[in-house]
Amino acid sequence: MRRPLFLSAAVALLATALTAGCSSPGSGTASGAEEVKVALITSTSGPLASYGEQYLRGFEAGLDHATDGTGAVDGVEITVLKDDDGGDPAKGVSLAKKRIGQGVPIIAGSVVSGVATQIAPVAAQNKTLYISGPAATDALTGVNRYTFRSGRQTYQDVLTAKNILGGSKGKKVVVLAQDNAFGQANAAAVTSVLGTGGTTVSEVLAPPAATDLTPVASKVKAARPDMVFVAWAGDTAQSMWSTLDQQGVLDAATVVTGLDSRASYPVFGKAREKVTLLAHYVPGAADTPEAEAMRTYFKAKKWEEDLFTPDGFNAAQMVVEAVRAGGAGGRHRRHGEGAGGLLVLRREGAEHRAGRRPRAAPAHVPGAVHRRGRAAGGADLPGRAGRPRRDEDRLSMTPVLQLDRLRWSVGGADIVDGVSLAVREGELLAVIGPNGAGKTSLFNLITGLTRPTGGAVLLDGHDITALPPHRRVRRGVGRTFQSSSVFATMTVAEHVDLAARSAGVRRVGAGDVTGVLERVRLAHRAGDPAAGLSHGDKRKLELAMLLAPTLGGGSAGARLMLLDEPMAGVASEETAELTDLIRSLHRDEGRTVLLVEHHMDVVLGLADRVAVMHHGRLLAAASPAEVMADATVQQAYLGDEL
Repeated sequence: MRRPLFLSAAVALLATALTAGCSSPGSGTASGAEEVKVALITSTSGPLASYGEQYLRGFEAGLDHATDGTGAVDGVEITVLKDDDGGDPAKGVSLAKKRIGQGVPIIAGSVVSGVATQIAPVAAQNKTLYISGPAATDALTGVNRYTFRSGRQTYQDVLTAKNILGGSKGKKVVVLAQDNAFGQANAAAVTSVLGTGGTTVSEVLAPPAATDLTPVASKVKAARPDMVFVAWAGDTAQSMWSTLDQQGVLDAATVVTGLDSRASYPVFGKAREKVTLLAHYVPGAADTPEAEAMRTYFKAKKWEEDLFTPDGFNAAQMVVEAVRAGGAGGRHRRHGEGAGGLLVLRREGAEHRAGRRPRAAPAHVPGAVHRRGRAAGGADLPGRAGRPRRDEDRLSMTPVLQLDRLRWSVGGADIVDGVSLAVREGELLAVIGPNGAGKTSLFNLITGLTRPTGGAVLLDGHDITALPPHRRVRRGVGRTFQSSSVFATMTVAEHVDLAARSAGVRRVGAGDVTGVLERVRLAHRAGDPAAGLSHGDKRKLELAMLLAPTLGGGSAGARLMLLDEPMAGVASEETAELTDLIRSLHRDEGRTVLLVEHHMDVVLGLADRVAVMHHGRLLAAASPAEVMADATVQQAYLGDEL
């Protein structure tokens, strides 16, 4: 029996700041209060009606949480208008045009990729904010300036399947899907992710209305694949799984598919014993205030959480944040900034006002890093052979960042296990460790994307453990991610402007943008779409976004920079220049940098200290020379030959 593969999950809002316009100002309610209308266009009938119900329930819970049960934010009432697209793209577009014509400034939904991809350009043409729902197609990512997503995307699903496939050389993968936007997106994603390193990817796309699926199953079996990736939704799913089982496909290959934890599970029938299931959302796995709020609301309503309820919950928070920033008719903004001056949606996520009080500072915060229980001598950074000794006056003795017994557990497993660490102002600390050591999870805790289950995060001596991500950004904390995060159709200059606005800056001068781009050596590409940049230049652009002016950090941008594998995917000829740029930001401008990196030559060339993580714990934190000489570290990560 193949067991389901459950992914660790958290209800997290990952939105990007963008200004959206509207054809008319906000209106008033019967009580005289200001009002903003939001149209939810999703399926409440048709083959994906159960998904639409999950999304709507999640939205209701999210709106209740983000507005403290009032349905209003800053005196502006949010009126929700629900429309049924029936899974029909033409109907969805017609509904969107109708609502836009009525002056509705925000549209959210749908669960159907074919509907969402058709609404997105309509929203852009009319300068209307569109928050896509559970529709997972990658075609929505960066499609235009007005479209955002509140749920996961296909690419993320496929990355999980890659781990199941294992070694790729000589393997055959067949994508079995319906010939629609959702199925085509999955086929493209599988080809992109798995179709490298010697893997052959082919696709079998069935007409969405097909009922006799025997020819489809036979074609899959005839390909003799090592893995079959199935992307299927709707009324014919049960028949499809039964046919695959009858034709012997499930016995001949590893068959992988996504699972919404409750609604679709019965359709597998006996086939579920032979299928590897990717559970993209596990109720109860996330331990954030938002996840707890959703669980509490659903329990009171006697509802059950499922795959698409977090997407609705996230969408509601994004709507509230946009209304909070823009008000009714944009009157909360100054000088009519932006396209129509109506709504702003910040990248770091919505601030959730749930009446929570900040945590008190812990009684004990270590002033020095500890290395397996011994003082690491953090104040002394000896030079290394072949490299000049660092100027110790450059490093402040005052820690800018302190982690006190920081812990994050999921389902009883400690992903980050009691990490205590102090980072001095002006220091570059490299965090290394094998895959799965907890490095990125540690970054998520520091930046607020994940809420810890224990311990505290202090910035300049102040406890920020309960602060949402965008509040941390305004205090000068910025980060990059392992995968480049740029918008293909936006210009390089627009990215910097966007980053500044998302950090709370209302007026961004052209000179400010140019200055930032000159700093990262991208001024000559200011007017070019980001899609045309090399991977190395995309990394530079991400650094430029960290350097953009911030409300709390002034014109200097982020003063604490967390860089998560900046060299990943960068061509060798670009690595040296990118390394020099990071060194300059650190040494010449005095920025404090935390760096996760697997390229040891980069680590040794940049780091003042190196922290080693293993199985979620801090194994060592000392000078690079000490770490390189540590036998335990060598065995755990660097290798005995070092």
